[in-house]
Amino acid sequence: VARPGAGAGGWQDAARSRAPLRAGWGVAGDMPRDDSEEYFALVRTDYKFRIQKDYVRYSIDLLVDPCRDKMRAGSRDAGCCHGTNVKGCQHHFEVEAGPDLQIAYFQNAHIANCRGTPFESDINCGTYIEVHRPGDKRVLADMPVDEDEFPSGYRTSRISTHGLCLGPHELWWVVRTPSGPYVLKTRRFFVRKPSC
Repeated sequence: VARPGAGAGGWQDAARSRAPLRAGWGVAGDMPRDDSEEYFALVRTDYKFRIQKDYVRYSIDLLVDPCRDKMRAGSRDAGCCHGTNVKGCQHHFEVEAGPDLQIAYFQNAHIANCRGTPFESDINCGTYIEVHRPGDKRVLADMPVDEDEFPSGYRTSRISTHGLCLGPHELWWVVRTPSGPYVLKTRRFFVRKPSC
């Protein structure tokens, strides 16, 4: 099975070798379970980085464990950051991996999506937050963030971290398009446990 982005066809070759799954330019039908090696083999990894300085055209922010400090979170607890500005949120560089990790994201522009198009079921179309090791294009976890095209304030969600081990990691804001995935923002964090 070809790895995504490896040579011409990349993820398409991987999809063809599995089963006749077609939609848009990619895969549909019986998709592999997300958060599995088979799923991640279908994600294109021919990234193009277009990271800009904040507040030039638009702003993207990614926060790790935004409601950990219960004193700062107050009565909003795990929802402390949802729908607020940055003052209601926190960022913690060091975390412990577990089944999942709360993150928060913000973008002050339209969030690209593929809903209502022939590409709606294609995992290589839409806006995602991905987890990577620094400098490594292999996707360790991902989650779509394109449900709300024009969110107001930060949004909180949970991303899978059960496969992460001790060391540095990054969140990547990725817009997956027909011409490949574009990385628009990254945010580093450090997993202090488990050592694996």
